[in-house]
Parts: sequence; structure tokens; C-alpha cells
Amino acid sequence: MPNAQEGAARHAGAPLPPPPHHQPAAAAASHKHGEHPALPSLARSACLQPFTPPAGPPSRECLFLSDFDKTLVDFDAGERLIEEVAPELLPMLVQGVADPADSWIPLTNSLLAEAHRRGVGGAALLAALRRLGAAELPPETAALLRALRARGVDARVLSDANSVFVAHILAGARCAGLVQGVVTNPAAFERVAGGGGGGLAPLGAAPESPGGGGGGASNVRRGVLASFGGGKAAAAAAPGRANGGAEADEVCVVRPWHSGEPHGCSSCPPNLCKGLEVRAIRASGVYRRVVYAGDGGDDVCAALCLGAGDVVLARAGHPLARYLARARAGEPGTLPVRAQWRVWSTHRELHDLALAFAGGGSGGGEGGGGAEGEALGKSQAV
Repeated sequence: MPNAQEGAARHAGAPLPPPPHHQPAAAAASHKHGEHPALPSLARSACLQPFTPPAGPPSRECLFLSDFDKTLVDFDAGERLIEEVAPELLPMLVQGVADPADSWIPLTNSLLAEAHRRGVGGAALLAALRRLGAAELPPETAALLRALRARGVDARVLSDANSVFVAHILAGARCAGLVQGVVTNPAAFERVAGGGGGGLAPLGAAPESPGGGGGGASNVRRGVLASFGGGKAAAAAAPGRANGGAEADEVCVVRPWHSGEPHGCSSCPPNLCKGLEVRAIRASGVYRRVVYAGDGGDDVCAALCLGAGDVVLARAGHPLARYLARARAGEPGTLPVRAQWRVWSTHRELHDLALAFAGGGSGGGEGGGGAEGEALGKSQAV
């Protein structure tokens, strides 16, 4: 969901035209992908603590791990969905959350509940998500996922969106079968009191989050490495019963990926620490190299948790790329990024870079050098 920190640069780098029936309010055009705050205490967070990988060589050469909103697609899924099904609710996004580090789940649930109260049923919600996938998932993204599958490279999504949004957008684009795993906030359709409108019925104990109670490495790894076709995380991410259409008296409700004890990262929102998920992947020893693609401030923690043999592909003109440049310059309030990195401006560039690295190519020299460094420099004015 949006975050006021990024202001009018809502779709900088690859503009997404608004739907013909609605012109988004400028105040609602901001994103949760805001600038990452200063990180003086992050070095003590759980996600950056040392670990001992298993003995023996990795069983897989490379993992392509990617953010979803503004990376694999050009939009924020929650905002774009509201534009489609209930554009009159966009003013609810203006105030956002008080603290950029807070979870956007409560606001997302409020918007979904209000849309339902106004007559947007589950079937309409799912149909809109699938239309977005069919019409607006970039063809280069689909081509990338197909090429990775053909090369035998695992592709996984790590997103602060939710399982219903991600799964049905991918399904609409006919790409769900090309993704081996999705780590995101679980979502499902739950019954509304009174059969329509009003608040949610008592939910009882919240269902266990796929990431486990305390965000510990063993629980997180179990979710991260589950396949798209099976396992607890996959069950939350795949279009299950909702695929056939939600009942009229059900509303989509999003739960946090991390539940129970805090996940121990001082930088990330309480519902999801991407760095902890990256750490779990690396600690598993399954992959020799991780290629991570992202754009926003919530991708910085993931980038910081990568190793020297890994790669970050950052969208030019967005907070992650700006942080990488600041960290390279040694600016106060930044931590060094050990992985090499590149910036990309178009989905064709992302496609080519991802295949160069995931396919065993070197992809060039050190991060930020040459043409990539020039592109990043030009993006600073955004």
C-alpha cells in the first residue's frame, strides 16, 4: 500500500497510466516503498547476525528472488486494485500510516472491508486482480520467468503485499506455474457478520502465519523454501478455494507473515522482515548464489543480508538504488552492502540482467560502475 514518503514519484522510472475512469489524487500517489531510514542500530538486528551454513556444497546454483510491487509489475497491487474496484476510497490512502516502519496491513484490511461494504464482492475482487495480471504484468516479466524455468533456475517472490493479490495477478498473467514459491502476508476470505456489510465476525485465534511464531530461522526457512505447489507458505499463496470465487458474505482479510514474538529487526515493519527471509535462504545452504530484484525501502534490509557472491538488481530512481549509491559513498547512517549490484530502468533491462547473473554470466564488474553507475547518477534527480 502507498507511503507518503515517495510523494509524487509514484511510478518514476516506468509510468503506469491510470485507468481511464479515474485520475488518482496526488496525495494518494505515494508508496510504502519510501526511503529507508538511517540504520545505526540495524547491525544488531537478528537478520544481520552471523550464521554457519550447512556442510557440503549447495544443491542449486542460483535463486532469483524478487519483490513484487514496482519490481515484477509496475504498480502497487493494493493501490491499483482500489483504483479498479472502488476509486472513491483512494482518499483513505492519503494519510497512510503515522510511521513508515509500521505495517500497512490494518489500512489494507480497512480498505478491503469498506470496498466489500460498498458491494465489491470477492468474485469481483479476484476478477479485477486477474485482469491486472492479464493486462498489466509486463511481457518482459513473463518472458523472464519462462526463461528462468527453461534454465532450471528457481524463481521466488518475497513481497510485503499478500498472497491473494500476488497469486491472482500471477494467475491472470498465466505465470503462477513459473514461480516456485511466494513469501508474503497470508490472506484469505473470511465471513462477515450479518451476511453483508458491517464489521468482521469474531475470528477467534488468528491462523498461524506461514513464517512461524517468532520469525526464527528454522520457522522462516520452512516457509521460504516451500514450493508454490505445496507446503504451508504455498497453501497461503496459491489460489485455493478463493480461485472459484469467494462467497458473497466473505471479505478478504490479510494477516502478518511474522506473528507472535517480534522478528528482531529494528528497521522493518513488524509484519515482515525481508532480511530475515534472505538470511534463512542463505543459511539453508541450498543456493550458491542469490540474485535479488527490488525497488523500495523495504528491500534495503534484504540487500544488506546478501553475501559477497550475491547480486542486487535495484530499480533506478527508487529508494533501494539511492541507498546503494549512498552506502557506496560511505554516507553516515548507511551500512555497507557486500553483494555486487546493478540498477535497471526498464523491464527489458531487468530481464537481461537477471538472466546474465542467474544463468551463470558475470554481468559485468563491481556494482554501480560504468553505464550502470551513469544511469544511477541520472536517477538521483527523481
